[in-house]
Amino acid sequence: MMFTLNPNDTRVILIGASIFEDKKLPPLPAIKDNNVKLRALLGDVVGISKDNVHILEDRDYANQITSEISKIVSQGLDIIYYAGHGLPHLKQLYLATKKTESNDPESSGALLADHLVRIIINKSKAKRIIFIFDCCFSGFARENIDTKGKEVFLLTATSSVETAKSEAPENENYTAFTHELLVIVQIKRLSP
Repeated sequence: MMFTLNPNDTRVILIGASIFEDKKLPPLPAIKDNNVKLRALLGDVVGISKDNVHILEDRDYANQITSEISKIVSQGLDIIYYAGHGLPHLKQLYLATKKTESNDPESSGALLADHLVRIIINKSKAKRIIFIFDCCFSGFARENIDTKGKEVFLLTATSSVETAKSEAPENENYTAFTHELLVIVQIKRLSP
């Protein structure tokens, strides 16, 4: 099956969490570079307008993210990306925000991955949605998805029991998983 996107109708949300108040969650400065490079390549290679690529970085709480997503997703959405700390808690994946406490993500502002997936699937007009999770334990995001008849694709940096490599190869400023994603997109640019 051939998968294509219409760049004129494609909407993208890039969520990045790079700074945290909890000292147990180390900063991830490469995430800002991830988002900048992904936005540029989506424009240059895929042809998606920069106006249709929304970057949500370093929000304090999950409700700030979901509020912004609700506005964007009503126009349609095809790709949603999260890079930051993934925290397993009670057999679920929480996506860290700036105020997240590592020992209690559930009540300290982290975004429940299941909730994010549900919001996007329920509110998006897109028939095909790609979720990309660049975080530890990201395989948890694959569990319990009700696609509502839409084609849903998930790319995850790890299984539900693994931590992700945060550092990219030498002389690169991206997380390891996103670095590989960028390489693939750049190869697409070079192919005929």
